[in-house]
Amino acid sequence: MYSYGINYLGLPAGVVPVSLVEDLPAGVQLVGRRYREDTILDAMAAIEQRAGSLVERLWEVTIGLRPANR
Repeated sequence: MYSYGINYLGLPAGVVPVSLVEDLPAGVQLVGRRYREDTILDAMAAIEQRAGSLVERLWEVTIGLRPANR
């Protein structure tokens, strides 16, 4: 949602969820130079590969399979 304003300015932006903080998702927002969507997508993929996918952890916390803190 917060990347809309940045995209409106013509800058590529994206947000990658990386962890849970007090049972809420926390992420990293990336902003790049004009017409460099490729750089943002590559960086987002690298961050997700390193941090892992948050979807499974969110579902586990939501349905109460295990506590949020790892």
